[in-house]
Amino acid sequence: MRWLPFTLILIVACGGYSAPTPTPGGNPQALVVQPIGGSPSSIAAPGGMLQLAAYQNMAGPYGNTLQLVTANWSSSDKTVATVDTNGLVTAVGNGTATITATADSETGETMVTVGAKPGM
Repeated sequence: MRWLPFTLILIVACGGYSAPTPTPGGNPQALVVQPIGGSPSSIAAPGGMLQLAAYQNMAGPYGNTLQLVTANWSSSDKTVATVDTNGLVTAVGNGTATITATADSETGETMVTVGAKPGM
């Protein structure tokens, strides 16, 4: 019975969650926008969907961490992709669009490609 608390802590500590990582290089964005589940930021064809999430880049005693936040979403080109209030992107036409998340006057963005990338 003495091992039971340790075993439970070990099981919880080894869970499958891995926090998203900010885009390398330069200054980190205040908000990091990434597809959920490590999916690429591309959609094969119009009608397809991609779920995005926004994370606030927070400085802490052990370095920066990312915390999931609720954001307002927008698309730079609604003829290519639209985004709903929950960050669900729907492909409308082939091309690229920048999806922007805004929370507490901070912004982050990611580029979404619909259809085959040029040269492929």
